[in-house]
Amino acid sequence: MFAQMKFLTDLESIPEENMATLRTVAQSKKYRLWRVSHPYKKDLVVRLVVWFPSDDAAVVVVALGANKAPMGDIFYDGVANRADAEIDSWLREMEESE
Repeated sequence: MFAQMKFLTDLESIPEENMATLRTVAQSKKYRLWRVSHPYKKDLVVRLVVWFPSDDAAVVVVALGANKAPMGDIFYDGVANRADAEIDSWLREMEESE
């Protein structure tokens, strides 16, 4: 996960298109979400989902993980919804702190 975070830190601008390491989340409906690629692990899934606010002031990273054996594709199907909820929560916190 350190390499994934370093990749995000090294980005010079908000991406315009998919890259080998950073791809859009197709299931996303509310925000333009990106997922950071990770090495394949047989029974474990960790997904870093990223949202780039338009003001370029911050990057919101949502780390989601699960044991793949019992969850299977259900995990991937719900990633965008869970990330949207976390981003909404972060936005509320930012508004309250202003």
